[in-house]
Amino acid sequence: MFKHRRVRVACVLVVGCVVLTFMEWRAEQATWRTAVVSGFLMACVVAGTWWFAEMTQGLSSRTRRKR
Repeated sequence: MFKHRRVRVACVLVVGCVVLTFMEWRAEQATWRTAVVSGFLMACVVAGTWWFAEMTQGLSSRTRRKR
């Protein structure tokens, strides 16, 4: 399941959104709506960084197996 890049990035986005929304709501005492928006935006940044790191690492595992 986690061998596909899109699945890994989607998991990072979902988990990051949940965790960061909870942190905004709990620690920063933000309203629920503000916490969701802030958590989602920060999770997009984290998932985008994750995607960029995976794209720049070189060959994917599928390409390595073909050789």
